[in-house]
Amino acid sequence: MHLDLEKNGYMDQLQSPVQGFSGIINHIQLVDLVQLSCLSQTSQTIRVEAEPGTGTIHVRAGQIVHAQARDLRGEDALFEMLQWPSGRFELVPPQEEEDETVTINKTWEFLVIEATRIRDEKALAAMAEGQLGTAASNAFMGSMDGIQLVDLVHLVCLARSDYLVEVLSQQQTGRIYAQSGQIIHAHTDGIEGETAFFEIVGWDNGRFDIDLFQGAGATTIAKPWEYLLIEAMRVLDEKAGEENEDGSKAESLTMKIQRMKVAEKIRLAMTGDRESRNLLIRDPNRMVQFAIISNPRITEPEIISIAHSKSVDDEVLKKISENREWIRLYPIRLALAKNPKTPVPIATKLVHTLTAQDLNILAKTKTVSAVVSQMARKLTQRKG
Repeated sequence: MHLDLEKNGYMDQLQSPVQGFSGIINHIQLVDLVQLSCLSQTSQTIRVEAEPGTGTIHVRAGQIVHAQARDLRGEDALFEMLQWPSGRFELVPPQEEEDETVTINKTWEFLVIEATRIRDEKALAAMAEGQLGTAASNAFMGSMDGIQLVDLVHLVCLARSDYLVEVLSQQQTGRIYAQSGQIIHAHTDGIEGETAFFEIVGWDNGRFDIDLFQGAGATTIAKPWEYLLIEAMRVLDEKAGEENEDGSKAESLTMKIQRMKVAEKIRLAMTGDRESRNLLIRDPNRMVQFAIISNPRITEPEIISIAHSKSVDDEVLKKISENREWIRLYPIRLALAKNPKTPVPIATKLVHTLTAQDLNILAKTKTVSAVVSQMARKLTQRKG
């Protein structure tokens, strides 16, 4: 894969003032593309062409509001298209006549989970019948315009395959390699690793090409992709010299957050005050939640509250348990041990640090894992 400036006419496009990147992405699952559109809280129409037929998926302000495919409409059409194994897609701005069409009212999170469940059930049925080649693949390809590189990297990580992202910006070229959903290597202009990664995602506009790559290749980056993208947003903010102070509050903070894209929420989560953090912790996006606990202004009472929450991502709870300062606090250890979202190996380890009174309560709690309650029961008997 190589971006040819003259052959593809990219030089003229790179000289235009258009912000964001345009290019082609190959071998992607349609469900991952839909998920990124919703996470970015954009409004766009995804046109789909595949062997079974054609269809459209309409995303408005980060929610799926309508879908149609052949003679189907609504959820049936959406689930039908998300099972198609291969084809082409195109992202286009919403048309005025489409704005009032609403046939889907459920949250995008539920729809993506349900589509995945349907796909997995069909794959298992196909395997049981010996039809190993009928399961959905990641063979969609299409074009994207005006997208930021951090969003592209996010999409690549969501897909959890081995991808090479090749980028061209103002005659600079760079490559980012992802393996099984983790960024493992980047290089540009004689530099590599994290330094190259942050350099590339800091570019403003240009072209990209994304395709699968084979072979392990070099590994110069070991940090989780969530950390890399959060740090990339911080670097971009510093580069732009943006100020995220409150300023005028004519519009409520809740309304502002509802209109924000994921990248904007991450910025606010990392730099905002307690009110902002309290609102953003309800956001289901793991990166936003990671950004909140990375905020240097976060307080211990907030961490205790997050450790109690059953709506935060389990990886966030794991990250809290790995912080030496936080885990020394008994209320945090107790909250994590009692939270059913806490990974079982972590919860069982923390159970050993609890008092007899809290162990007795935990042993009778039905909301935690059976392994955790049994461990608490055994320790209660020993201490009794």
